[in-house]
Amino acid sequence: MLRHKLLETYRQKSIEAALRRIDMVGIDPDFEHQAEYYTQQNALSWRIDPVAATEIEARLAA
Repeated sequence: MLRHKLLETYRQKSIEAALRRIDMVGIDPDFEHQAEYYTQQNALSWRIDPVAATEIEARLAA
């Protein structure tokens, strides 16, 4: 169980890093903190919401 939870956390962090590479490009420094927050929320949505996961995975595959 612990191993599974740890793997899910690493996957979420990987998704977050990939989204950051896509979404944070060209963000005004004044909005970086807010954009980072939304990136983290999107990664969490990927983890808990199958519909969000499908949409995020499609974005990452493009």
